[in-house]
Amino acid sequence: PPGKAVQGQYYVDINETLTFADGETSKTVTVETIDNNVKTGSLNFFFELTAATNAIIGFTPRAEIIIIDDEMAQELQN
Repeated sequence: PPGKAVQGQYYVDINETLTFADGETSKTVTVETIDNNVKTGSLNFFFELTAATNAIIGFTPRAEIIIIDDEMAQELQN
């Protein structure tokens, strides 16, 4: 689900199926961000785990992802 960052403009939306081998307890998913050179400040969107089969997602199936605006960060350092 979106936050302030719009998919296709600030990040590439993905929908992946993760399969765990016996004994495997973690996976990494890469989300590509888009640097469009627009000074917006930091933006956010959310990552959700859904539809677990034969598994327990846990207590926090949703995470907030924050995209740091590098153009704004450079201005603050100068």
